[in-house]
Amino acid sequence: MTSARGRRTIDGAREAIATATLAKAFWTDPFILYFYPHEDVRRRRLQRFFALTWRVAAAHETCDLTTNGEAAAMWLPPNNWRIPCHAMLRNALRMVHAYGAALPRVLDCLGRMEAVHPTEPHWYLMTLGADPAHRGQGHAHSLLQPRLAHCDANNVPAYLESASANNIPFYGKLGFGVLREVAIPGGPSFWPMWRPPGKLPRA
Repeated sequence: MTSARGRRTIDGAREAIATATLAKAFWTDPFILYFYPHEDVRRRRLQRFFALTWRVAAAHETCDLTTNGEAAAMWLPPNNWRIPCHAMLRNALRMVHAYGAALPRVLDCLGRMEAVHPTEPHWYLMTLGADPAHRGQGHAHSLLQPRLAHCDANNVPAYLESASANNIPFYGKLGFGVLREVAIPGGPSFWPMWRPPGKLPRA
């Protein structure tokens, strides 16, 4: 039996591995470059940035990580995609430490994403990233398979925002379709993508 302390150690180790993987995966992501244009700032803050996202998903036990940390994904279950105000307040200090001077830009982008977020119950893929050293080896694809299979089995849609047009074909092969393009004034665009259930390609 794993003790509470042992469980925290396991979770802490998984968080450290996942946030390190995501920091490498998103180093040149358009939104990350918009938030942290200076490399030294990006290097200091990026793992803290993803640690916040990890903890939101960890509360629902919906953080996925490949065995050797090649890829990580964070989901939110149906009707839980909106982060409550009390959670924002509880994490206010962490947000300041993670976002720094980028905080107004981050909150603006989150507000714009929330404004176009579908209200129909769905699984929300908040973040997916693979270590660049292991890209093209199928790690991200295999990491998504169980959650998408669960969506299909329970007839529940899935949703995500792609921050890069280059990633749209990858998600398209998994059944996601682009809803629109949303441009951030003075910043990058993102593409909300919706996946009806039953779209997982058969092996």
